[in-house]
Amino acid sequence: MEDGAYLKVDNDAIRVLRGAIWIISPGQPAALIQPAEPSRPSESDEQSLKTEVVQAELSPSLKLEAPAKGEENMKTLLILRHAKSSWKDEALPDHDRPLNKRGKEDAPRMGKLLHDEDLVPELILSSDARRARSTTELVVEESHFEGEVIYSRDLYAAEPETCMEALAQMAGRQIA
Repeated sequence: MEDGAYLKVDNDAIRVLRGAIWIISPGQPAALIQPAEPSRPSESDEQSLKTEVVQAELSPSLKLEAPAKGEENMKTLLILRHAKSSWKDEALPDHDRPLNKRGKEDAPRMGKLLHDEDLVPELILSSDARRARSTTELVVEESHFEGEVIYSRDLYAAEPETCMEALAQMAGRQIA
């Protein structure tokens, strides 16, 4: 997902409302999902948008492989962006910006949602930026997460390739 992308999940449908989302599947070209222009104004406050699928070439550095035969358990990847951060102190380096009041309220709600939907992860990889670390701590507490949290400076403002490399390093890891 690009920064600022927004999805809406309705029962069995996922709609891209803003931004771009890449769907990457083994053996398939990457598909870029973008919102289309609304065909007519929505009756609700929210715009109802269709999506367009644009086929794209995979980056040469990105290789996808199908799961090994006999591998029963597929992993689920949850991507969570940090909660709303504060710009109160403009002199503060970006890496050191804290959460604002709304962020401190929203992060625990996300943790509760993960718990309620039985989506509590087994492992968390997070940037070590202050706002990412604070979001993680609040989500962990409210979700009743009991796994390992790994904070990495490499994930701060990371390009997609860096994130994919970090995930690949976790692929063979045994998670208790």
